[in-house]
Amino acid sequence: MDHSLVLFDMQTYRGRIEPALKDFFSGGAEGAILHLLEETNRSVTENEPLRGRLLSRGIEPGQSIIRLLTGQSPLSVDDDLSMLETRESRQALEQYVSGPVVYELLSILCIPDLPGIDPQQHLGDGAFMSHLLQHSAWIENAFSGGLLGQGERLAFPLGMQSEAMRPVDRERLLAELKTLPPPDPRAGNEKRVAGLKSKLPHFGAAGLIAKVLESQAGRILPAGAGESVAGRTANLQLMLQASLSNPNLTVLYPLQ
Repeated sequence: MDHSLVLFDMQTYRGRIEPALKDFFSGGAEGAILHLLEETNRSVTENEPLRGRLLSRGIEPGQSIIRLLTGQSPLSVDDDLSMLETRESRQALEQYVSGPVVYELLSILCIPDLPGIDPQQHLGDGAFMSHLLQHSAWIENAFSGGLLGQGERLAFPLGMQSEAMRPVDRERLLAELKTLPPPDPRAGNEKRVAGLKSKLPHFGAAGLIAKVLESQAGRILPAGAGESVAGRTANLQLMLQASLSNPNLTVLYPLQ
């Protein structure tokens, strides 16, 4: 998962997931984690986008339960069946849980599904970030490391590391977003324009058409849902508003 801000259910994390993981890593049995994984499997079965969230990280739904129940890695076609005779060491299982299992639990159970809100706002898009940084010195400082160490760092992160943003920082970020000027309507549409240009010859009438399309992209080739800078800014505002109106929610930063 790339550099993002993520809407996150801290109540579920603190009340259900963190205790189960702490017990396991203190030498406890896998029972509590298996119950949580059964819940994630039910959720994934009923929701294709959630399934895609796992598959994008190379996690096949259901494999975590198999591995914890058997103490063995799921077999591939080329695996030696004799490996079934040897259970994995506790250390190997803990390493597995700290990676794919933690990600599965947090990404399925702790990222809320709210109407009209994409709970993950990517920060890697050049046009989006350029617009934010160009018009807000506070955002530029915050996204350049100014927020690191200010919030609560998760013992079991979603990604390499993640912190829960303080309410005061979420309030300030929301206020800064509301003061931004309207972006160029073509901003954020670069990928769609580039894809269209690549399909047309660079010379002759087709090349001229490609140049016209590029210059008029804001009107004749609108950005898709969630692609425009304006749309991403609005979505981030909705994420922050949701987190500030619900004491169980926060926003994780940074997520890598």
